[in-house]
Amino acid sequence: MAPESIGNRRKLLVSDQAGRANVLAELERIGIKVDKDDPRITRLLEEVKNREAMGYAYESADASFDVLARRMMGRPRSSGSTHARQAGSPYVIMPRHSLETFTPARPRFL
Repeated sequence: MAPESIGNRRKLLVSDQAGRANVLAELERIGIKVDKDDPRITRLLEEVKNREAMGYAYESADASFDVLARRMMGRPRSSGSTHARQAGSPYVIMPRHSLETFTPARPRFL
């Protein structure tokens, strides 16, 4: 049964154990088209392995791999836009935000 037929998707892990094929598949999934012989793929894979040796984890951190890949492949996400979501971008851009907290009053019993 295909995972997509029930609302799931195949997940290829990108980790220090991953090979070029997994990295290429993940790059394609996030919308970065690159030739399979591109030397930047080797550098990206080496960087993932080096960072995982230092304690980083990419196998369950899709956004972290996405940011690293875009930086190393020379395709950073565009910035400065106030649109909630740009076409083809997995990022949500929040130009302004605020956080308010409150403590509910304690009820009084008579």
